[in-house]
Amino acid sequence: MAVLARTTHLALYGLLIAMPVAGYINAAAAGHAVSLFELAAVPPLLPHNAKLSQAAVALHLAGQYLLYVLLMLHVSGALYHALLRRDGVFERMLPGTRAISAGRPPQG
Repeated sequence: MAVLARTTHLALYGLLIAMPVAGYINAAAAGHAVSLFELAAVPPLLPHNAKLSQAAVALHLAGQYLLYVLLMLHVSGALYHALLRRDGVFERMLPGTRAISAGRPPQG
């Protein structure tokens, strides 16, 4: 379970980096600037390349569905710990609670 949790977390963080990069590569290779929250525009830093743009779209779409799967795994794991195991793992995720190592009493 710990390996699955760690792998899921790492994959989620990796996707949170890879998805915007793939989106930018798609836009830049298509010759479009990217707007950052309507505050600034990032110009296309890549030459126009339709095949690269299409590959970035494919990666972005694959990442989208992988993100859905990983989010479902993450929520399922959280609910498993909260409702079935009741082992304190879910409570550690809540803001304002202290992290307690499994099998060890809290240190004051």
